[in-house]
Amino acid sequence: MCKVVLACRVSPKQKQEIVTLVRKLKPQVTSLAIGDGANDVNMIIAAHVGVGIRGLEGQQAARASDFSIGEFKILRRLLLYYGREAYRRNSYLILYNFYKNITLVLAQFWFGFHSGFSGLSIFDQYVYQLFNIFFASVPSIIYAVFDEEMDPEMLVTHPQFYTQGPEGKLVICFIHKIDKIFNAKRFVKWFANGVWESVVIFFISFYCFDYKAIPNTEGKTLQIYAPGIMVMSCAVWVTNAKVLTMSNNFHFLNLFFVFGSMLFYAFVFWIVTMF
Repeated sequence: MCKVVLACRVSPKQKQEIVTLVRKLKPQVTSLAIGDGANDVNMIIAAHVGVGIRGLEGQQAARASDFSIGEFKILRRLLLYYGREAYRRNSYLILYNFYKNITLVLAQFWFGFHSGFSGLSIFDQYVYQLFNIFFASVPSIIYAVFDEEMDPEMLVTHPQFYTQGPEGKLVICFIHKIDKIFNAKRFVKWFANGVWESVVIFFISFYCFDYKAIPNTEGKTLQIYAPGIMVMSCAVWVTNAKVLTMSNNFHFLNLFFVFGSMLFYAFVFWIVTMF
């Protein structure tokens, strides 16, 4: 029932037991422990997030912590800016990774209705294996590192934006209206979006392209991989463009790797088709 507990002259083990007690009785909350000395190591390790302060007490707390800072006042910026932005970017990154794989993989599932679920793949396996490695990976990494929704000073001076993560609240401040990011409803929405886009990409690419009626340079009809390349091309372009739609700011690295991934796919496609 306590809101604040003041402990005087407690041992390192007792500090750890206080944190453990909070975690046991309040399983829905995320605990943070901050300390500057070796006697705080047990407490830092016991908490969900440990913060160590480097200073006169030595480096033991900093080495055992998840985050290390130089002064206690930096904790405000660490939580309200870096913590809040890390939660937001990681949430979108998880949702995006599910979305992009659903968009591509379900296209193969829809092809099963055409092939009688014989196990035939519509994609060239070399190109298919490179999707998550080269064609749709770096832009999401750049987003997760550099994207910023608001000015850092805005987040530091208005702590109500921080409640979007731990409390899952709708935040309305000035002109900003920010809803909950990571929950079941948002996950289902992204999942359904990936399913719908896979349907559009596959059926338009496959049934609007009569590959049997188009001869190649040797006079033979194109293989089943021809519409598969169209499906893969659309999936690469759409999933990379999705990174731009969920980004809040655009800079050189963001645009370079988004369009660079598309151009690199076109280059790999040319290599595979030529050789």
